[in-house]
Amino acid sequence: MKQITVSAPGKLILLGEHAVVYGKPAIIVSVAKRCFVTLTPRNDKTIKIVSENQDQVLDYPEFIISKTLEYFHKKLTLGFDLSINSQIPINGGMGSSSALAVSIAGAVSLFLGQKFDKEKINAIAYLAEQKKHGNPSGGDNSTCCFGGLVWFRKETPD
Repeated sequence: MKQITVSAPGKLILLGEHAVVYGKPAIIVSVAKRCFVTLTPRNDKTIKIVSENQDQVLDYPEFIISKTLEYFHKKLTLGFDLSINSQIPINGGMGSSSALAVSIAGAVSLFLGQKFDKEKINAIAYLAEQKKHGNPSGGDNSTCCFGGLVWFRKETPD
């Protein structure tokens, strides 16, 4: 199997920053800064994660990998090296964790032989964001997954 590289853009919320968590609409735009993830298959069952960003917490990528496996009901038969290189400032409000979740979910999905399905990748990224942020709106991961200018409203139970 060949090396797999997937990237996702960061984002900026133009309108509706915190209100989006409570079901109010927001306008969110993807930006040119991206998170790149390169997955290189191994001949053993080891998963090695390396981040070129020194302040990247590495337990979050492990969680994203496990959620991707769980989502597709798969187990790894071979491991891989996962290299993370992000241009998106961490803790800068630009969706670094969402872009990371989208990139890892996309790379692992392809490694598992799945079709690159943005709806499924976005669903996995949202599960990861729930762990990271507790009650995310879904706007960050949706924008990082689909890109462009997004009008977003969180679905809330009636």
